[in-house]
This record gives sequence, structure tokens and C-alpha cells, in this order.
Amino acid sequence: MAAVGDKIAGRYLLRKRLGSGGMGVVWLASDTELERDVALKCPQVGDKAGAKRLQTEARNAARLRHPHIVGVHDIFSEGEVTWLVMEYVEARSLAEIVRESGALKPARAATIGWQVADALAAAHARGIVHCDVTPENILLTPGDVAKLTDFGVSRALWNDVTQTDSAIVRGKLPYLAPEVARGQKPGPESDVFSLGATLYAGIEGRPVFGDVGHPAALLSKAAEGVVAPPVRAGALTVPLTQLLLANPHRRPDAGEAATLFKKVSPPDPEILHREAQWRDTAVPSELHRRIWRRRIFTAAAAAVAVVAVAVGVVLALPRPNSTAQAPLVGDARTADPCALVSTASLARFGEIVLSTDSGNFNRCDLLVKPNGEVIADVKLVLDNGLPDADSRTRTTQAGNLTLLVEPLDDDTCDRSFALPDGHQVGITGRKDEPTGPDPCALADAATDYAAGVLNRGPIPRRAAPFPAQSLASADACSLLDATALSSVPGVDARHPVPGFGNWSCRWNSSIDGRVDVFYDRNPPLGASDGQPMTLAGRDAFMTPGFDDPKDCTIRTEYRDYYNNPDDHMVELLVVKVVGERPMDQRCETAKTLTTAAVTALEAKAPR
Repeated sequence: MAAVGDKIAGRYLLRKRLGSGGMGVVWLASDTELERDVALKCPQVGDKAGAKRLQTEARNAARLRHPHIVGVHDIFSEGEVTWLVMEYVEARSLAEIVRESGALKPARAATIGWQVADALAAAHARGIVHCDVTPENILLTPGDVAKLTDFGVSRALWNDVTQTDSAIVRGKLPYLAPEVARGQKPGPESDVFSLGATLYAGIEGRPVFGDVGHPAALLSKAAEGVVAPPVRAGALTVPLTQLLLANPHRRPDAGEAATLFKKVSPPDPEILHREAQWRDTAVPSELHRRIWRRRIFTAAAAAVAVVAVAVGVVLALPRPNSTAQAPLVGDARTADPCALVSTASLARFGEIVLSTDSGNFNRCDLLVKPNGEVIADVKLVLDNGLPDADSRTRTTQAGNLTLLVEPLDDDTCDRSFALPDGHQVGITGRKDEPTGPDPCALADAATDYAAGVLNRGPIPRRAAPFPAQSLASADACSLLDATALSSVPGVDARHPVPGFGNWSCRWNSSIDGRVDVFYDRNPPLGASDGQPMTLAGRDAFMTPGFDDPKDCTIRTEYRDYYNNPDDHMVELLVVKVVGERPMDQRCETAKTLTTAAVTALEAKAPR
């Protein structure tokens, strides 16, 4: 794994890791030969398709020399790693800016819009469709110069041999053009729609197809192409409406879109003059020269590849069978999450230990412990409902199942199966120590194994029932009644929201926050775990701000048990009060509710 201070190919000195995600890891590096800053991009560890995406990005982006497209200088391999050398731009993504600073003003959105539309017009003129115009792929400098980046799933119109690693669609669902959602190949007009959807989301503060969590429902909405009219766009309302027309043939092309945006926010003449000079003086990169020299010799081969790829896509699509609609979870309390993991699936990462007693009863863990110390782990959780998707989520097929793939976030990597019976299986890879393996490689290995089990049929049942005294036999929603909850202003006591197996429950308040009750398993707690106290005769530990500054959490030891004589564990009843009231009031409420919940448990306990 690369690190700061490494010199790649004897030339590029890695200085800083700029970021990472589903499309790879990006580094700031010094080109010691040409004495300039560059950005180096390589695939995530274990991402076998990553090198192919980089080659696509290099092949297509290197043909484009434009002031609003991040330039690609070269591509090479060192050992088993492919590296893409790009122009370094000191900028942040549009997604980051909107997330941190809020919605865009129409004039600013128009300024961004004409720059990106100009870039798309140049790409389309060269026969390149970007296929992934999203807020994450638009970079903005401090002076609001926009740069379009990441041509990793782009499509070259002259041969169409480029393929995304998703078996469903090319691009991210919230910005997908209706024709692409219906299964058609993306064209220049699809990029125009995605640009409109990107700016719409930036101005309106919501996706163009609404806040639809489940990917299948989102895909259906996208295919319909029905867009709610913008309400905050001001002078951009008409241009956005035209870019977002469901009929691709009625949309303006990228050049016309740029003109529409420039009418709303006319560019400074000096900027246009500098851009004209840039185009006059820009010279092709060495990679650009190599590609165009090769092109005449590869045209015939590309024609053959079209047939091969087309056949491959058909074969790669999932074949429906009876398993696709079968209920996979069944009785939530007997479904065994540990049946979906295997220590052998992670054997290449070192010694793996199966943990059945971390967290709630719907969870199972694989711990990476090469020297007796945990350096990484994989967590698998069964849950109600379907996973949410956002602009960073990639959706693909794992046999008959829909899989949502999230990019690396710090040292955590998430994967989620959307099950046809309305449940989900979440898999998280996490690196706990710097020496730990790549979290996404861990998550992907565990996901492959779980997919194999799920595609064979229902989740296997637990080998033995829980002990009668276990919290697993108690319905968390039955522990607090309207009388107990009356201490929470505006709480909806009649409509609790149960979690998987009824091992957790939430009561929402229309005035201030919520109440959560759930179960946990842990070694016995001590003074370092919170303020010790006794509630309803039980040892309890109170922690203000346990998960965030707005919560007061009390964990109560309910049942002791032993996996072996040296492995003392406890089942915990956890009560969390979240809201805006002063912390001392929240904690007093948490004490009252904990006392009520323990009393209810003891009344229900078998004699």
C-alpha cells in the first residue's frame, strides 16, 4: 500500500493523500522531472476492475484539452498497481461545497453550469460521453473555476467498448437521465440531463426525483422522468426545465445549454479571453499523442470487441429464478446473521476470529487478529427496511440481489443488500489500527460470501434458541408505555418504530427529539464507561453525549453469561434520550425511563 514519501516510477513523490472513494485513491505528488504538482490516482486495494476504469479514463479524457476538464497526463503500471497521472487542481467538489455551505444561488449555479456545459460540448465534439456528471465530479477552485473530472465510466461513441462495472446502469441514480434508467445507452443528451439534475439538487436542496431511499424505486422514478418544477431557481428555472425534459431529443445540446446559462450569468470578458488563449497554447499530453497514434491500428480490433462486450453484458445480467422473490429473512428472531459470514472468506488477511457477542442480537463480527490484537473487523447486521442511497452510492447486482456500494469513508467501508422481502443486510469493513488491511477489501470479501448464501435461499436458522432469561426474548417496544413516556414532551407513545426482531424501538417526538431503547452485549462495564449508579436495583452507567452532544445514554447490566470460564459477558439494556433540552433534564428523563423499562422487564421475566 502506498504511503507519503514513496516515489512512484522513480519520478512521482507522494506528498499527501487527497481522498478516496469508489473510483480509487487520489494523491498529491511532485513530478520530480518536470518540477510540477500532479495528482496521482490508483485503484483501491483489491479493486480488480479499478485498473480498467483508469484505462477508460485515460483513453477518453486524454483526448480532451479544455480549461474546464481536469487534464490527464499519463498512465502506467508499477508492479500490480496502475497509476493515472492528472493535472492537480486545488479545489473542492461541488458536493462538499453544498454540504458545508448550503444551497447554491441561481447566479452561482449558472456560472458553474456554463463552464461544465462548455466542457461537455468539447467532450461530445470528440465523441466522448462522460456518463457520470454529478456534484462529486465537478471541482471548484476558490475563484469558482469549475473543472469536470472522473471519466472512469465514460463512453466513446465511435466504438462503445467501455463498460461500467455495474450490471444495471451507467452513472449514479439520483442524476440518471430517464432514457438511461430505461436501459438505453447514454448519449450526449444524457450528460445534459445529469448536469441539469446536478444543478437542480444544488439549488433546491433535494434530488431531482425526490427523496426516494430504495434504489429500485429511485430507478423507477428516473425511468418515468417526472421532475417537480424548481421553486428556488429564479432566472434559472427555464434553462433547468429545458435540460430536464424527459424526451432527450427536446433537450438543448451542451453548447446550447452553455449559452442558456451564460444569459443568466454572463462570463467576465477577461475570463473568456484567458480561456481563448488557453485553447490556443495548450499542447497535447504525451499520453494523448500515444493514443492517437494507436487509434488507426486499433479500429478494427475495437469493432470485434463491440460484439464480444455486447455478448458479455447479456451473460453478466442476473437470471431470475424463484429465489429472487422468496422471503430470505423469515422469523427475524431465528435468522442467524453468523450464517452469512465465514472466517475462511477473510483467511488471506491473517487470523480471523468469529464474534457472536458484539452489539445487538442481529449482528455478527469477524475480527482480524494476526497477533492476538484486533487490527480490523467486519460487521454484518440484519435490519428492517431497505438501505438508503445517495449520490455517492453505486448500485450493482450480486446474483439475484441488489447491492449498494459506498465509497471508503476514513477507515470504514459499507456494503448493503436490499432484500426482496423488505429487509437489508449491512456489511461494514473497518480498519482499527494503521497496520490493518484495506476496509473495502475486507467488506468485499465478506460481501461475496454473504451473496453466495443469500442467493441459495433463506438465511439459515440459529443452531439453538436464546436462553429464556435473555433480553432476546423481550420486545423492546413493550418496555415503555404512555405513562412512562409522558415525561418526554410531544412524544408519540402510540406509534413506536420497532427494529429488527423487536430488539430495538424508537419513539419520536413532534416537539423535541426521540427516545431509543435497544439491547447490547459487552464485557462488564466499569467507571470508565460512564457515571455509575443503581436503577431499579441494577448496575447502570450514564454517559451524557454518548454518540452525539444531544443525547444522554444509560446502559444497564441486565444478565451475566459466560461463553467460557474466562469470557464474562453481560447483556445490556440501553436507553437513549435525544433532544434539545438541557442535558440535566435529558439525563433525568433517561433515568426515569430506564427504571420503568427494567421494572417492565422483571415483570415479564420467567419465574
